[in-house]
Amino acid sequence: MQGVSAGFELNLADVILLNLAYEISGSCTSIVAQDTNGKIYLARNMDYLFPEILKNITIDILYVTNGQVAYTATTYVGYVGILTGQSPGKFSISANERSSGFLWENAVSAIMLKGIPDSWLLRNTLDEAKDYKEAVQKLSNTPTIRNIYYTVAGVNPGEGVVVSRNRTGAVNMLHLNPLNGEWYIVQTNYDHWTTPLTSDFRRCAFTAFLWHLFL
Repeated sequence: MQGVSAGFELNLADVILLNLAYEISGSCTSIVAQDTNGKIYLARNMDYLFPEILKNITIDILYVTNGQVAYTATTYVGYVGILTGQSPGKFSISANERSSGFLWENAVSAIMLKGIPDSWLLRNTLDEAKDYKEAVQKLSNTPTIRNIYYTVAGVNPGEGVVVSRNRTGAVNMLHLNPLNGEWYIVQTNYDHWTTPLTSDFRRCAFTAFLWHLFL
């Protein structure tokens, strides 16, 4: 963040605030699905009300190691974490805010549990995990500052999961199960075993879109 501050000639406090914005409030939808050929898809939408602003600061980044692309991400200018990323030929991940708990608990988790921001964990996983299984384990067990959902898509049939977690680890894992008719998962900002607010129609809208797209 010091590098971003210096490079863009911005106040360091403003850069830190930008990088903690999603830890304070976030709204998004993630989808993992498998088609009839066994191909896995990960889709994500940032459900904010200011798309024109985000459009102007959204970038795709290639992270290169020894001349090879190690992983890629779609992110924002000045944001050092990652909310959506891909490790080519291995897995893809997206993070969604989990609407539970209290804001002050995030500070306690950072200090007492040494939790890290969920976007940093996602980036670390892209950098370190060797495959889908290792990525899911890392995302499920590493302490984070706040409650979060991670949607992970692999490259083999059946490799798709939503990890619902609190600050210490996973509390629920919902896997794709195409043989049982469960070929997609739509994750917004509510636990999948609960009913969303009546004013929030995202789950129904994206489910209808999937059926129209694939069937």
